[in-house]
Amino acid sequence: MTKLLLAFERELLIVEKHEYDWKVSTFFKGANPISLAVDPHHPNNIYCATFDRGLWKTLDGGHSYGLYTSRKM
Repeated sequence: MTKLLLAFERELLIVEKHEYDWKVSTFFKGANPISLAVDPHHPNNIYCATFDRGLWKTLDGGHSYGLYTSRKM
């Protein structure tokens, strides 16, 4: 399966290619995601930094997120 993580000005898109179609999921609408990082040893661990809503982490490849820290960077 192919997976793309796209941080746009107003939201994060995760686009997954399945056998015959594509699935698009959106996260952080209006939260201004500014940076993404994937743990090279655990690729399902993804971090998303937002402009004004803190740092978020997922352990399941982007299907759900939890607030990692609310401290502004």
